[in-house]
Amino acid sequence: MLRTRSSQLLFLLLLNTGGFGGWSALPAAAQDGSTTRRLLKQADRAARHGRDNEAAQLYQQVLLAQPGDLEANFNYGSFLLSQKREIETARQCLRKVYDQNPNYNPQLAFRLGRTLHLSSKYADAVPLFEASVLALRNTPSADDLMEEDGPELRVLDANHRFSASALLLQSRKELDECRAALELQKERPMPAEITALGTSVNSPFSEYAPVVNDNGRMLLFSTRRSRTDQPAPATGRRRPLQHENIYYALRDEDGGWGAPKEVARLNTRQHEAPLGFSPDGRNLYLYRDVNGGDIYVAKRTGEGTWAAPAPLGKPINSPYYEPSFCLSPDGKAAFFSSDRPDGFGGLDLYITTRQPDGSWSPAFNLGASINTAYDEDSPFLSSDNLTLYFSSRGHNSVGGFDLFRSQTDGPLWSEPQNLGLNVNSPFDELYLTLGESDTEGFFSSDRPGGGNKDLFGVRFGKWIPTDSLAPVEPVASLLTPPPATAFTPIISDIGPATLGIMFALSGKVIDGYTGQPLPAELVVINRTTRQTVAVGKSDETTGRFRLMLPSDGTPYALEIQRPDYMFYSRNVDVPRQLSAEADLKDVSLSKLEVGKTVVLNNLYFDYGKSTISARSQPELKRLLDLLKTNTHLKVEIGGHTDNKGSADFNQRLAEQRAASVTKYLQQQGVAATRLRAIGYGFRQPVAPNDTEANRQRNRRTELKVLEN
Repeated sequence: MLRTRSSQLLFLLLLNTGGFGGWSALPAAAQDGSTTRRLLKQADRAARHGRDNEAAQLYQQVLLAQPGDLEANFNYGSFLLSQKREIETARQCLRKVYDQNPNYNPQLAFRLGRTLHLSSKYADAVPLFEASVLALRNTPSADDLMEEDGPELRVLDANHRFSASALLLQSRKELDECRAALELQKERPMPAEITALGTSVNSPFSEYAPVVNDNGRMLLFSTRRSRTDQPAPATGRRRPLQHENIYYALRDEDGGWGAPKEVARLNTRQHEAPLGFSPDGRNLYLYRDVNGGDIYVAKRTGEGTWAAPAPLGKPINSPYYEPSFCLSPDGKAAFFSSDRPDGFGGLDLYITTRQPDGSWSPAFNLGASINTAYDEDSPFLSSDNLTLYFSSRGHNSVGGFDLFRSQTDGPLWSEPQNLGLNVNSPFDELYLTLGESDTEGFFSSDRPGGGNKDLFGVRFGKWIPTDSLAPVEPVASLLTPPPATAFTPIISDIGPATLGIMFALSGKVIDGYTGQPLPAELVVINRTTRQTVAVGKSDETTGRFRLMLPSDGTPYALEIQRPDYMFYSRNVDVPRQLSAEADLKDVSLSKLEVGKTVVLNNLYFDYGKSTISARSQPELKRLLDLLKTNTHLKVEIGGHTDNKGSADFNQRLAEQRAASVTKYLQQQGVAATRLRAIGYGFRQPVAPNDTEANRQRNRRTELKVLEN
């Protein structure tokens, strides 16, 4: 899109170069009054029929010949405003009309105010919207706000006529938005750094609905780009909109994004958009434009590939429009948007909870604290399992859709908090999705500077309410509670909320020799109750996994198994805090080869004794399963101690503990010829015996492969 320092310069440039689709201009001297009237009507007609480049050039020809013509200035300014394009030029044209005749058209004050609003000149826009409200109060409600042949009404309602009462409501709405922006300007803004993703991802067409997977390495999004990715034809006629298709891009080591690729298996002749992943990253939820707009789920089969999607069904899908969906990090609740008729107006947000049999409960409206008479859309629940992000045209939006957040307290939701002017603009901000750290995310916006809609990255800093204006580095977490203290029920009869603070445990399973990623089975056990609390699988292609656990201080044990490999186990202690993440990085599995050794991390004995603790049952079961599955396997059970006490005592203790394990295995049916118990005492430490933590590492039981 061409940009100018002045409208006069642009007019001359276009006339001299045949800009805007190559239309030739008439010499200014040849343009008398009748010619300019004819050109103005041609411009209006071209605008109404979507021939945008032609319309722009014709308006400019008229204004070059008669720069003070009020009708030409009003129509051209309205035309640019209708496309949110060249807003400064639109403001200049409408200001020229307003300065000469503020009563030229009942919509003039509103449209001039809107150009200031879209330019973030909120204080300057307020008196114009106030004047519009005052004037429209005295205007008959009939549809008589403009001439039949003009392009003006298309500016606001996409070819549908506005009544005076509708325009009055719109004037009041934008007045409220400007006042909300002025109030937000008084507050310390939320620390946030916004970056456009650039031409590697964004195109001249629309990109929106970003979602991330693989620890932020993979970005999926929806786009209207054509498969040839060519811009609109030079004629200036609007290209028919392409279907919304899903693409993905991979982040390189330098943090940049590779060329996007189409996810062909997910795309059809309908519109599709990605909406989010399941907590383990294996299922992708997406929108498809069928049955009024429904939510589908597709199973991941590899990097950038998914199986054919299947609809979610009731109660999430309905005959109405469901454009957005997200699953809570613990998988127990789903949030979605819908325009079903029991809402507060437009799109509302709903919640449904997973039942013991895997089905979903009836969907409940999130209530008046979240939903308004305007649209609420694109919900996203952060990894703390408590903070809901969403977009809304209501609340204290500063214009269009703004990004908000609210936190739950049992069955209650706090008053939504606008993310502020560092993030939001008078344009539309939608589809915020956060990475696993909750400090980095992505969203889409149609703010100036890119295509129709573009993808933006956001990096949040820590929210520290203070009077100081000192900058805050973008570290720590965004997840301090919003300043609002009032909480409102989700809905009166939904009962206690199932959401709670969650902890993310992630990593990558690899072959310990080749380093190649491995698919494997994962189990998390509560070490206190010995109950299984989570199961999952590492990705078949990348080996990555992510499990969500309650962040309540519970001690866990992670166990990983894969056929023909020695099983892996380690303790995981979850902190009590709002949000936490532990990335185990590379978890190496060793093949069942002679000489390979693995530590049985979750095998416990009573203090100073060889009696196996009851807490060891899950680990013993894994060991027993390994031996029963691999019937030719012969192993050594090695007992090790720290150096506290005499050598004789520790040697006997190590031998007795190893013998206790082999005795248990024999009692469970494993032949004695397949087992060997050896006590090493403190002769083979794996760490210096200088701290309690190191001594604990040395007190261990090992499994060694003798024959396979």
